[in-house]
Amino acid sequence: MKLRYLFSIVLSTVLLFAGCVKEGPTGSYDNIKLSQTYLSIPEEGGSVEVTLTATEAWSFVSSKTWPEVITEKDGEEARTPSWLSAASVMSGEAGEYKITFSAEASANGHEIDIEVKAGSNTQILRVRQGSLEASSATCAEIIAGPDGKTYRTKGTCTAIANTTYGNWYLKDATGEVYIYGTLDAKGAEKNFTSLGIEVGDVVEVEGPKTTYGSTIELVNVTVIKITKSLAKVLTESKTYPIEGGEFAVKVAYKGSNFNPSVPEEYRDWASVVDVKTIAGVPSKIETNPADTAVVTVKLFPNAGGDRKGQINFASGSSKVFYEFTQEGAIIETTASEINAAEDGDTQYRITGYVSQIANTKYGNLYIKDHTGEVFVYGTNNFSDSGIEEGDIITVVGPKTSHNGAPQMKNVTVENRIDVQDIDVASFKALADDAETWYRLKGKVIKSTETGAKFDLETYGNFGLQDATGDVYVYGVVPGWGGASKQFATLGVKEGDIITIVAHKGSYKGVNQATSAFYVSHEAGETPEEPETPETPASNVITFTPEQMPEAYPKEAAEFTIGTTVCEILNVAYFEQYSTGIQMKKGGSYILTKSSVGKIKSIKLYNLEGKTWDKDRLTLYVGTDANPATVVAISSADENSSVYEITGDYTHFKLLNDSQNAVNMEKIEITVE
Repeated sequence: MKLRYLFSIVLSTVLLFAGCVKEGPTGSYDNIKLSQTYLSIPEEGGSVEVTLTATEAWSFVSSKTWPEVITEKDGEEARTPSWLSAASVMSGEAGEYKITFSAEASANGHEIDIEVKAGSNTQILRVRQGSLEASSATCAEIIAGPDGKTYRTKGTCTAIANTTYGNWYLKDATGEVYIYGTLDAKGAEKNFTSLGIEVGDVVEVEGPKTTYGSTIELVNVTVIKITKSLAKVLTESKTYPIEGGEFAVKVAYKGSNFNPSVPEEYRDWASVVDVKTIAGVPSKIETNPADTAVVTVKLFPNAGGDRKGQINFASGSSKVFYEFTQEGAIIETTASEINAAEDGDTQYRITGYVSQIANTKYGNLYIKDHTGEVFVYGTNNFSDSGIEEGDIITVVGPKTSHNGAPQMKNVTVENRIDVQDIDVASFKALADDAETWYRLKGKVIKSTETGAKFDLETYGNFGLQDATGDVYVYGVVPGWGGASKQFATLGVKEGDIITIVAHKGSYKGVNQATSAFYVSHEAGETPEEPETPETPASNVITFTPEQMPEAYPKEAAEFTIGTTVCEILNVAYFEQYSTGIQMKKGGSYILTKSSVGKIKSIKLYNLEGKTWDKDRLTLYVGTDANPATVVAISSADENSSVYEITGDYTHFKLLNDSQNAVNMEKIEITVE
């Protein structure tokens, strides 16, 4: 509940000036008495003392304005010391106490009511610093001025929020302030309608400034003067469709010089196309009735986001306006694009991972995708949304800023995807599921699964290990919506602890985390590489690009690798165009004419940046040169094919008779 200042003009005139106090307790109770109920501190600052006598336990009551001022910033409470320091003694048992209050020097008048409670009784102590004489100010000066100071200002009533207490908006050429509470002609509350204030009237008011959350307010103002408007908008503000069109605004006015106009900033998409007037009919009750103008406004189609417009109406010295909104397209975008966008009414749609919920009351949270992170200040119906950290959500809202920091504000949630935390063993026990998302956390290791690849430079293929086991991760993109082959940009190393979100999949009976995207990682211990016994050179025969001719041979050509005699056709190394072994489409081969020994395996390495398709190649093995009957079968991934050879075969032939060229980094033949 807000603490509101309640005081009358009469009371303001009887309070003494700086350094004076009004002697004698007022409204004292048997169980709690104050030597003074009014204290005053001079502008130059200082301390004052009051004597409190109680017959039972007592305490001062803390509020949002004392002893700390509590405001809300980004959905969180911010606390700053009040201009009046806390009492030297804030509570006690029965007895007599000398209590001191202090304030720093201030040229602005301050006043505050402090409550002290004993049993069921509450005593009020009012403390003032300096003079509360009102200062004439514009709305901009009020906004920039200190809380607690009393201002007198004049502006147009633009909207009325509450007709009981008198909550409304006052606007002048410099800005707008909110009026929270309006006293009637006798200084009473809850009688706003007796004043007859309407939208469009020019009103002069006086009252103290306060800040509630981010709203600048004048509180329980006294009305000095009301100048009735000669024009009044009769049509309620509306939202008009994206395709545009015409709509009518009705305005009641008095006088002969009614004039509608479109502000310059809206003229490229809104215009006044017609004005018709209807004369008022005099009666015994109203001898000078208002005329009615029907103003037709045309809107052009809106290719951007939602936009707000305004039409101004003038009659004599009175000016009123009609505000409206035109629907716009919703722009699909990313976190980085939203952060870089201009503030305004344009609606943006973003999907991403909820990396943090900053405030569960208002729904302040962070959405992260592959481009960065955007802060959301306020989520509509957050308490009913079920959103938790780690969920994948889609929201729509405008881009705004707070103190120069970009944010989205008051977004609407269009979709929420639940992400389930799970350990590796439970994940591997699941059936394959390309719909449900799971969050896994563990150490980056080299997987021992059949066909698994360890790749932290391109795709992000590795084993993920936690206390329950390990699972092969088949590719990771750098955040929601990210592209593949960008894993190296994340800086993940073997031994690091990584968090990913993935689907459960499998390949040839091997469990896998698929369609994964990166969430975060932290440095871990890099394992020492085990010493691997060197394979004798005689056991591995390697074909490299440099061993190939620089152009396709016009006919079959022989060459020797070690003691092995080989033959090629339409195979070359084009250093200018390709850095690998290139086998021409439509008929090319590599074969051995002499024995290489018993072949154990043959591995083909794809050339980086090229598409790999094992089905473009056929591998024959045999015991004589140029074998053409026994076909070897390979296992493959995106970058290689491995042929495990069983049998006493000593020769091979690699054939490309497809309609696509094949580019390889190298060929390795392992023999006994």
